[in-house]
Amino acid sequence: MVRRLGRPGRLGLFLIGLGAALPGWFTHQTLDILPQIRRAIEVYDSGQLLLAAGALVILNTVRAVPIYVGAFLTAEALRLGQEGKNGRWIGWLTPLLVIPGVYGLIQLVHGVRYDLGGPAVAGVLAAAGVHQMAEATHGRFMRAAILTVFLFGLQWLDVVPALTPYGFGHGDLSVEVKLAAAFLGAEDLLNLWGLVSFGVFTAVAVVMAKFMVDFHQHLEVLLARQAEEFHAARAEAQARAATARNRSLMEVQALVHDLKTPLTTVSGLVSLLGLAPQIASDRSLRSHIVQIEGAVATMNQMIAEIRSPRAARRVSGHELLRYLRAQWSAVEGSGMEGQPVGEPTLFQVASRLPWVRVNLLRLSRALLNVLANARRAAGSHGRVRVQVGGTSRELRIRVRDWGSGMEPAVAQRVFEPGFSLEGSSGLGLTFARQVVEGELGGRLTLTSVAGRGTLVVIRIPADGKEVQAGGGDDAAASPHGRR
Repeated sequence: MVRRLGRPGRLGLFLIGLGAALPGWFTHQTLDILPQIRRAIEVYDSGQLLLAAGALVILNTVRAVPIYVGAFLTAEALRLGQEGKNGRWIGWLTPLLVIPGVYGLIQLVHGVRYDLGGPAVAGVLAAAGVHQMAEATHGRFMRAAILTVFLFGLQWLDVVPALTPYGFGHGDLSVEVKLAAAFLGAEDLLNLWGLVSFGVFTAVAVVMAKFMVDFHQHLEVLLARQAEEFHAARAEAQARAATARNRSLMEVQALVHDLKTPLTTVSGLVSLLGLAPQIASDRSLRSHIVQIEGAVATMNQMIAEIRSPRAARRVSGHELLRYLRAQWSAVEGSGMEGQPVGEPTLFQVASRLPWVRVNLLRLSRALLNVLANARRAAGSHGRVRVQVGGTSRELRIRVRDWGSGMEPAVAQRVFEPGFSLEGSSGLGLTFARQVVEGELGGRLTLTSVAGRGTLVVIRIPADGKEVQAGGGDDAAASPHGRR
């Protein structure tokens, strides 16, 4: 049951227990209240009597605060465990039942009689009222501070002689203070002092409560406005990025379409040349014609891949890596963000890799985005390692950097369109996942640990069960060797 209350409920029970134990060691002797009353009578000093009254108010407040605050926290914990009207009723009834019950326990255990008169009833209602403020704000410390100030103001009513007929101040020490005031002829002074203190501190409590509620409401409005502005700016950035991407795509599509016509002409002319008798009989010329036809076929395939994401060809893992490394070495060779790369990316490639069916241009672009992110995270002199392996079922590419890493909440957002930590477009990893998972049916996962770096694992389904052995340079590491 105690565990179900949560931390606020457990703290509330602790404070209630503290309030029940407090009268056993924090007594009127601790503050010398009775000696101060006697000295006021002996020297006929009303100022000394006001000091004794203040000490009594402090004693009663210190004893009451843990009980009231504990009842408030317990009520809040019970309310959170319920829904609707039941929770609201529990929120009101808990302080009304707990506080008198604790007072009864104190009287039974310590023999200290509490007067459950006006201040006690008002204090219970105040605890319930402050508890209801939980619906408008979430500052437990501030609510406890407001309740403390309010209780301190209420306790002054116990020493006001004019309020005795109305049930205030029937405790033994309160009666002693009022009798001393009557003897010294200071009843009017004590009435004024008590009522002014009550008015000041209760007004302070009300102002604090009003400020807390208004501040919380203003903060909610401010946060909602900031969230709206953020979402609007993000949507606008995504729209601009999409417009720019579409414009670039249209321009590329137009360019590719224009290239298709002369390439078809070249292909036709090469075919005609290949039929010429003088070329057919010359082995050297025939070899050149075959090379030209192969280059034209490759260009046609590249154009098809640019024009359609679904266009794919069957390539070996080693061919894919050769194509990727050629592009990446050009990127690193020209520097990253204006800074020369001090330590080139380390490639570790298995000797045997499966075949895959991919859109080579789009997949290489996706892999370049992953490598660029890793290099930016590691810095121009940081370490980046690419490990490539596979089985008869999949080609596996692991990109590891030793950069600053990311917190889990940030790592969960890196695939959101437009989200970026480096001031980029925020579309690189989004595009990479779209290609790997959406177009190739593979898997792209990211694991990051703050302060330790990031690991991206890409899995691409194999096309067929055979694997190909690579050449010497494909299996080699970077110029720095293996690690």
